[in-house]
Amino acid sequence: MLNRILAGVVLSCSALISTSAIATESLSVPNPSKAEVEEIFGDRFSSLDRAEELFLMAVGFDNLAADADTAPPIGIPYIVRGGGAGYWAMLYMQGERSTEVLVNNALILLFMQSPAGTEAQREAGAMKLLEQAAQQGYWPADVYIAQSSIARSIDKSLPQLPSLVANLKRAHAALMRCANVQFAPCQIDLGVWMMTGDVDGTESARLLLQRGLDIAARDTRYLHNKRVLKDIAGGLDLLLLPNSGITEEQRAEYEDYRLQVAGMRAAMGEEIASR
Repeated sequence: MLNRILAGVVLSCSALISTSAIATESLSVPNPSKAEVEEIFGDRFSSLDRAEELFLMAVGFDNLAADADTAPPIGIPYIVRGGGAGYWAMLYMQGERSTEVLVNNALILLFMQSPAGTEAQREAGAMKLLEQAAQQGYWPADVYIAQSSIARSIDKSLPQLPSLVANLKRAHAALMRCANVQFAPCQIDLGVWMMTGDVDGTESARLLLQRGLDIAARDTRYLHNKRVLKDIAGGLDLLLLPNSGITEEQRAEYEDYRLQVAGMRAAMGEEIASR
């Protein structure tokens, strides 16, 4: 099914492949215009779910952290200006399984407007590609795998057992991997999960949650995202419960942090429940 869907992408973009395929070798840092992005993806980025939004954030973080001369051409700009959707799909069809081919084709399946296949088939194909990319060590793939698996575990329209257990195991393993690379949303999610669940090692869970919250406080990129701010607020609420294990000095610092986060969320137009 995955090959059939990507073959449809190749066919729909066939007129563009011959000219756009050359672009990957000459563009080190593509900077496509909004119109160029919308030509392929429409307004898809205005309606992202949690897994998609955090995945795109992780891709961006990884690209910025990488050496510009050696980093693989991964991401929406490289699809738009570095080959086109049909080019990347064609590479996969030809047997190429490099990380950039796997991830860019997953992005195409998730976000390209009107590609072949149903939404469920495209999401399943993207998950398959990202699982392969995660096996190659590409940590942003784990962000999508974790968040998508969590969403599926609470989707009441899906069969619960044994798929519930499988999704939770997949989510936990993926969260562990992306938490290990200091991606704050994964650390916060995993810390909250471990602190609120029936899991041994409450102190280690608290320390993991604190690391995620502290990283988010130092890196303002996290603080511009509504979903991450909500996660931060939830993590702070948990840490500030009585007997959470933090010191009085830490409690005062986290109270100030919570007030700052509440102000940021209010500035973004979110309604904050009174405590």
